[in-house]
Amino acid sequence: VTGLQACAGCRTGTYTSASGFSVCNLCEAGTYVAGSAWTACTKCATGSCGLTSGLSSCLVCEAGSFTNVPGAVVCDPCGTGTYVSSSGQSVCSACSAGFFASAAGQSSCSECSAGSVAAVTGLQACAGCRTGTYTSASGFSVCNLCEAGTYVAGSAWTACTKCATGSCGLTSGLSSCLVCEAGSFTNVPGAVVCDPCGTGTYVSSSGQSVCSACSAGFFASAAGQSSCSECSAGSVA
Repeated sequence: VTGLQACAGCRTGTYTSASGFSVCNLCEAGTYVAGSAWTACTKCATGSCGLTSGLSSCLVCEAGSFTNVPGAVVCDPCGTGTYVSSSGQSVCSACSAGFFASAAGQSSCSECSAGSVAAVTGLQACAGCRTGTYTSASGFSVCNLCEAGTYVAGSAWTACTKCATGSCGLTSGLSSCLVCEAGSFTNVPGAVVCDPCGTGTYVSSSGQSVCSACSAGFFASAAGQSSCSECSAGSVA
């Protein structure tokens, strides 16, 4: 107004940059003035933002969001595969191996569930363990190979299955077990090798858990036979 004997300092959130002004200017969005009689506004620091004009302070970015340049108008959400757990931050961190963040704006990462893994950092999803492998708990970065004598036929399994009787698992990491051939057997689950039928016994088909004794008049002189031989003329069994 006219006729004043003194000037008044600009209030918080406003300024004048030169002399002779009759009206204070509002600080632009992304800047602020915390006191009175300022001649310029200050940019909001990294980790904060100024949503509107005329601010006396900036808004601190919440957990899950950040700003990495001074004078930001809005805080940016952390991208998928990243997080920030505290407020006022200027950078997001990649999720550790074994963890993931499927959505933006996360304040923490989630553990991969049992049967899946995140092999590297910064992933937005976990991958199911392939056939022959498993994880029994959450938060793994590497799938375990099934031990010999066990198998996993599908993906994302949390445990391996023992080979059934009549079959075996020779090596680790199997997606299926080997069926015992005729002349061999297994009678316990989880066998690593098939056992040959003993002398005097046989099994004629594959996948069996027991050998049969040769009938009277027949014999098997060697182990691992799929049939018995007849006694020749002049001999008996």
